[in-house]
Amino acid sequence: MNQNYIQNATLDGQLYTAVGDLSLYSKASAGCIFFNIELADEHYASLGGAEGIYQLVKDGKWTIDKFTEIVKDKWIDYDGDDKRSTGDLYGFGSSWDSSLVCNAFQFGMDVSITQKDENKIPRLSYNNAKNLEAFKKLYTLAHDCEGVYTNAQYYNDNSYFTNAFINSKMIFHCGPLTESEKFKNEMKDEYGILPMPKFDEAQEGYYTTADSSYLAFVILEGIEQFRCFNSDFTRDYLAGAVLEKLNEESYKHVRPNLCEVVLKYRWLQSDRAEDHDLANLDLIIDGCRFDFGYIYSNLCGNISINISKMIRKDANNDFEATWSNIPLSVESKFNQLISFFNQRSGNASQASWNDSDQSYERRFYEVVDYYLER
Repeated sequence: MNQNYIQNATLDGQLYTAVGDLSLYSKASAGCIFFNIELADEHYASLGGAEGIYQLVKDGKWTIDKFTEIVKDKWIDYDGDDKRSTGDLYGFGSSWDSSLVCNAFQFGMDVSITQKDENKIPRLSYNNAKNLEAFKKLYTLAHDCEGVYTNAQYYNDNSYFTNAFINSKMIFHCGPLTESEKFKNEMKDEYGILPMPKFDEAQEGYYTTADSSYLAFVILEGIEQFRCFNSDFTRDYLAGAVLEKLNEESYKHVRPNLCEVVLKYRWLQSDRAEDHDLANLDLIIDGCRFDFGYIYSNLCGNISINISKMIRKDANNDFEATWSNIPLSVESKFNQLISFFNQRSGNASQASWNDSDQSYERRFYEVVDYYLER
């Protein structure tokens, strides 16, 4: 199981959904930065071209400020109409209204929607000094940079930006790792991958998050009320053991094919993949993070969407004022969710599937041995 997900989804000993290697899309859909290697060599010679950009990641200097500095002035009027249009070259372009882009940037900067207090209860946390500064950096990137294209006509259509990247009209693009397949099949230029930029050089690692459509697994409430074939094992015990075993088998046999074969050696085949992209892929997958407020966003007034509203085309850079108009409904629904967990904490089954008294593998083989003996 993905321990970062479990840690962030659990409250008061209760875990209602889980993600692991049986849900491989949660890894394959992780947000990253793609870049056109040939255009980088051509337009960023002073940085050392693509090699210099890769080196920024290695040196821990791939930050949101550095990324903004690199792309902010990179607009070339290809079609000669003296205005920014779809026919031109841009440093960067992606849809801030997509389900991933804004979230990937904020997770990349280690911006949390919630943080757990001293009692391990999640509290809304993104209206703080560091997070507000991060939002301002994103707003600057999206709205105050000539080299970043956010034409309103395509604001809700990330496919436009994807196709512009394929057609060498954008040097950098943000999207899920799964877009690698499309780029590999349709781009004439070579592309590379980079992790999401950090907040600053002091940040410990490179982080990201998954697209919102990944699979999570649930064992239905009340399943423990039924005995399993009149055996000594309840159905929740058996279901939990089997679920963990399926994740283990996927980790051993399916994940290597996705990560090592498909992502690394089919979709990432640039001349520099062996030296850089493969290591960056590991950084992206290992740095994929989750947050209580992101996991339960739809139950809490779409918290993650409200964050993107601060960055989208019709927003302004007065984040304190913008946020002050959002939290009443969000906080009310968020507090209702916390109350739900609190009310149920005293009724949690002591034999529930996430009980930590025994390992899942031991449970699984206990069940198998039980039936083999009979």
